[in-house]
Amino acid sequence: MNYTEVRREIGRRLGDPDLKKYRGLVGQCFISSMCQLLENEENYNLEEISGLVIEEQVPLVFDVVNKSTVNIKDDAIQLLDVYQNEMMALGAGYTFYEATPIEFKRMALERAFRPTEREIFWFRRANKIHFIKSEQVVGTPIVVLQYLMNPDPTTWQDNTNLITGENFSRNFLYKVIGKTVENITSYPAFNVGQS
Repeated sequence: MNYTEVRREIGRRLGDPDLKKYRGLVGQCFISSMCQLLENEENYNLEEISGLVIEEQVPLVFDVVNKSTVNIKDDAIQLLDVYQNEMMALGAGYTFYEATPIEFKRMALERAFRPTEREIFWFRRANKIHFIKSEQVVGTPIVVLQYLMNPDPTTWQDNTNLITGENFSRNFLYKVIGKTVENITSYPAFNVGQS
């Protein structure tokens, strides 16, 4: 299903299959509707939008007090997961554990809350991820940050296949098409033209 077919399907559902009336509206509303659906994790599963899921491998360079900080990508919708590189040999890896702000505060006061042996704790504050390692962790561990990215329609041409080229599932595209039609029909100007 290419981008033109998607727009035509929206037009067909609106009673404008040749897009004479809504040509300028359907493309922008399609992207807006996609972003609305992506805001709620219950609207999709990751397999349906695999083209928007990226993984970034980041080497963790720790300072003298065993802390490291990584910036989160600005154009990401959401940080999905933090884990170690899957190429790490079994038994040689580290355990990444998301710490709560309360646990982090208690680490400074109570040794029992600090990472032990091969543990690396992390927590997120604003657009940064902070990592704390135990003293036994040596070298430069590589962490994988998995993100859900914003769709980039500027790279789509009319013939861009959104299923094979952009890795959206047909099911997800039909959800977005339905949401787009719902959004357009809710505009007051649409209802005025229908009477």
